[in-house]
Amino acid sequence: ITTESGATADSVSIFRLTFGQAAPIFETDDPIRRIQAFCDTSCRAGDGSEKIVIDSIDAADAAELVAALVEMATPDKDLSFEGDGVSHPMVYTLRHPIKLTSTQDLTQFEFSARTLGQISGFLNAEGEVASFREFMRGFSAIVGVPMPVTDSIVDALDIQDYANVKEHIMGKLTKSR
Repeated sequence: ITTESGATADSVSIFRLTFGQAAPIFETDDPIRRIQAFCDTSCRAGDGSEKIVIDSIDAADAAELVAALVEMATPDKDLSFEGDGVSHPMVYTLRHPIKLTSTQDLTQFEFSARTLGQISGFLNAEGEVASFREFMRGFSAIVGVPMPVTDSIVDALDIQDYANVKEHIMGKLTKSR
């Protein structure tokens, strides 16, 4: 694999993605752009400091990188929640807590059904990224921390937490039962 500095490397380090870092991956259907966005944000060659030149990756290596991305973004198979989201909030515990301050972590969100008027932003959102951000702002609250759910909080979610919320919670609160 060739790095941006022109060096070659035999190994690639892959770092965990946040939802904000993964957003460009979700916003395109072009497989080359997806691999490029993934490599730009999460893959480094050699000692972990050099960006990869995407054109230097052979098809087998690209397939391995895609497999790593898919594995990171695969939701847990079975999750159970306190509450149903209607009579009682659904509480989700993050697999990867978000550091808010040096002494405070965000570890849980609660999700509740909302009225149409409360979720107009979600209903009008276009695309996967905008829909998820609006879902989080409209349907969730941070447990134990008196602050709103902002885009910066949503963007800090680990990609696995995003996948879990999307797979196991979003549909329960936004689709017909």
